[in-house]
Amino acid sequence: MPSLLPWLVLAGMLALKGNRRWSAWWIWLPPACIAVCVAAGWHCVEPGLQELRSVPWLKQVLGVLFDVPSALAFGVAALCLLVPRLDCSQRFGTGLRVVVLLVGLSACSFAVAGLWNEGLGEGGLPLLFVPGLLGLNVAAAVVLSGLACHRYRPVRLWLCFSLSVLALSFALAVPCYSVGAAVCPLPLGSLSRLIIPFGLLIAFITFATLLPFLVLTLANRLFRGRIKTLFQVAEI
Repeated sequence: MPSLLPWLVLAGMLALKGNRRWSAWWIWLPPACIAVCVAAGWHCVEPGLQELRSVPWLKQVLGVLFDVPSALAFGVAALCLLVPRLDCSQRFGTGLRVVVLLVGLSACSFAVAGLWNEGLGEGGLPLLFVPGLLGLNVAAAVVLSGLACHRYRPVRLWLCFSLSVLALSFALAVPCYSVGAAVCPLPLGSLSRLIIPFGLLIAFITFATLLPFLVLTLANRLFRGRIKTLFQVAEI
C-alpha cells in the first residue's frame, strides 16, 4: 500500500481544475513506461546480486536506488499537473517553485515507495538526497534552458536542456558519491576517478526518465503548453 500512495496522490491531482479533461490522463503513460523499464532492469540485475553473499547490503541498497527513476517520474508528472495552480508570471518565481516542488515531490515519493518498503531505517536517510539531487538537476536545467531560449523552438530548447542536464550531472556527481560513501563502505580516495562515471550515470538516469515526458509534450497539446509555461518561453 505505501508504494501506491504517490500514484493515488497523482490520481487526486487529476481532479483539480484544469486537469478535468481526457488529455490530462495521458500523464500516466510516462510513469508507466518507466515502471516497466525499472522492473525489467531489476529482473536482469537481481540474479547476479544473489551470488554476492559477502556484501548482503548491496542488494538492499540497489533495490532502493532502483526506485529513483520512478520517484523522479512522479515528481515531473505531479509538477505538470500542478502548473495551472502555480503563479508563473515571473521567471525567478517560477524557477524557484519548480525547484522546490520537483525536489520535494521526488524525495517524498522516494521516501514512501523506496525507504519505507525496504525498511532501511535511519541509515538509509542519506539516500533521500539522491532523488532530491536529480530533481534539482532537472529543475536547474529548466531554468537555465529557459533563460537561453526565449522563444519556443523545440529543437533548440531541448538541445539547451540536454546540455544543461549533462553539465549539471557532472556537478552533482561529487555530492551523489558522498551520499553513497555515507551509506556504503566506499573508498573516498577513488572519488577523482569516479566523477566522470557518476556524472554519466546521473545524466543517463535523468535522460531515460525524461524521454517519455518529452514524447508526451510533442504528442499532447495540453502538456506542451504547460512545458512552455514552466520554461517561460513564448510562441514564435
